[in-house]
Amino acid sequence: VFVGSDLLVQGYDLDLKRLGRRHDVTLVEVRDRREKDLELSTSVWAEDPETGEEFLFDPRSSRFKKWWKQWNEQQEKQIREIAGQGRIDRLTVSGNEDYAGALVSFFRKRALRRR
Repeated sequence: VFVGSDLLVQGYDLDLKRLGRRHDVTLVEVRDRREKDLELSTSVWAEDPETGEEFLFDPRSSRFKKWWKQWNEQQEKQIREIAGQGRIDRLTVSGNEDYAGALVSFFRKRALRRR
């Protein structure tokens, strides 16, 4: 089973773990490097998806950069734990690049591991 996602939503962990325990699952995580680095040159309006409240933030501020780095590290840790607990293989690809080579390489390495 292939699951493709950017994994930016919450609440998928139990379903993904269950799926991994019952099936051979490969998680294809689609990322955009620009999101991780978030190198924007101006303030940005955003909307809180839970409250609908709009707010202005400055991605250049040291406070925001620190928060963004911590948030990304926490996301990575959570995804790694979920994949490990559910016995799920994981491949991260960039959404703005050709990922065919990454898929071929991933499956070659996976075949070697399973011998």
